[in-house]
Amino acid sequence: MTVRSILLFLPDARRAIRLPQPFAQLKLPVYLLILTLVFGTLFAWHSTVAYERLYGLVINSLPDSHRVMLRDQTRDFAIVSATIFTGYALFVLGVCLAYTHGLLGPLVALRRHSQALKDGEYGSRVELRKSDTAYLELAQDLNDLAQSLAGGPKS
Repeated sequence: MTVRSILLFLPDARRAIRLPQPFAQLKLPVYLLILTLVFGTLFAWHSTVAYERLYGLVINSLPDSHRVMLRDQTRDFAIVSATIFTGYALFVLGVCLAYTHGLLGPLVALRRHSQALKDGEYGSRVELRKSDTAYLELAQDLNDLAQSLAGGPKS
């Protein structure tokens, strides 16, 4: 059984794997990363200003072998710091995407259901995951509305 044959059994709305609202989902991590970058830059600037003279005094008083070692250690520190920041950025991006997907994902199903009601498909029902607790009451209300419009008894 191929992926294509499996996808043919899924409803059209479920075939497309996409972010429900890409800009809305990426806005939060971008803002957090910009703030982190600004504060990190301010901290680096402050550290440079605070320790620049001390670093100059120490490096100029060391023998050449120690001077090379101190520069290597400083370079290694910068590389590790950049690696940690990259990991942090990826972690923030992943957490924010997962969180906002959980918040915005059910809106796609609710919107699809309201569009079906608008098109006169009163047999349409919206089903959400049990974990979508913030939207379960709204989904039930929309299902009750669809039942009322269809002329049946309220569930």
